[in-house]
Amino acid sequence: MAPPREPSPNATSDQKTQQEIINLRLAEEKLQHELLDLRRPYLLRNPQLLTALIASVGAIIGVLMLVHENYFKAREQNNVFQEKETNQIKAAAFQAKQEAAAIAEEAKHMIAAAEQARTAAAAMAEKAGREQQDAAKIIAEANKTKAEANRQAEAARARLAAALQRADDIQAGVKSRELAAEAEELRDGDYPAAQNRATEAWTIKPTNEARQALVHAFSRPSTILDHCHTKSVTGAVFSPDGQRVATVSQDHTACVWESATGKLLAQLKGHTDAVTTAVFSPDSQRVVTASPDKTARLWEGATGKLLAQLNGHTEAVTTAVFSPDGARVVTASQDHTARVWEAATGKLLVQLNGHAEAVTTAVFSPDGQRVVTASQDHTARV
Repeated sequence: MAPPREPSPNATSDQKTQQEIINLRLAEEKLQHELLDLRRPYLLRNPQLLTALIASVGAIIGVLMLVHENYFKAREQNNVFQEKETNQIKAAAFQAKQEAAAIAEEAKHMIAAAEQARTAAAAMAEKAGREQQDAAKIIAEANKTKAEANRQAEAARARLAAALQRADDIQAGVKSRELAAEAEELRDGDYPAAQNRATEAWTIKPTNEARQALVHAFSRPSTILDHCHTKSVTGAVFSPDGQRVATVSQDHTACVWESATGKLLAQLKGHTDAVTTAVFSPDSQRVVTASPDKTARLWEGATGKLLAQLNGHTEAVTTAVFSPDGARVVTASQDHTARVWEAATGKLLVQLNGHAEAVTTAVFSPDGQRVVTASQDHTARV
């Protein structure tokens, strides 16, 4: 776009001239009005004024003619300037048109190149699309092949697992039958071993042979504890380690046995009345017994050696147990009391009074710090 044209000096002069002409015409009209207003006789009597008036009118007419001449001269100069400026604008427009034509030609070449590039890009995109489709087909086929391979592998693993399971089942059946046969062979001579074999056979696999071996092995006691007591056996307990058994009897004795074989280890003699209670110490090495003879006694379990006699109750001792650490013993009696003793020496530590009837039970708390008692007076006390 061409910049706005500044007004030429001639144009400015023309405008000023026109304004002067307008002002002079206005002045002329004003004078004519004044002349009309003057009375004619007065003008005749004043020839100087008339002469001056005529001179003024002549001067005005001269000025008007001069202004008119200047106006047309300025207009002609302005026309020459405008023509020159128009020619310059035409020349600039022609040059701009040539430049625009050159740019359009260059743009045409660029558009043609861009179209060629677009066509090539479209061809490449089409080729890439075909290649992508081919690749997708290859990937889909590979995935299908992989899925089929995985399915076949899973089926093979399942068949292998089933085969292994069948093999394990067959092997377990064979092992179970072998152990059951061993249990049957041991039944007449070593019942504990026969019971162990039969149990193991049933655990491995519950075959008919294992079931029969279990029935045979447990059809009678594995160990008979006899040849010790001469009267009724009223109680029996295992040691904490399970290696020994203590029995009590109305024959005034307690007996300690080897649990696996039934071998008699010791007969605990000394009570003068039936032994009602026998309890092992936590380490399974000692036994405490209680009797209606008003005493409780501490024994060495393996040898039957008397370690201490707990005297002090005035009626039958109904129970006796060790503390969890084995350092103390608590006894209960029909004399309405319970007593706590030092296990190592048999020394009385404390007497628990308060019940109104026989105390039937006394037991230590798990931490060994408290004792709970039960009585025929319908109460329990801690």
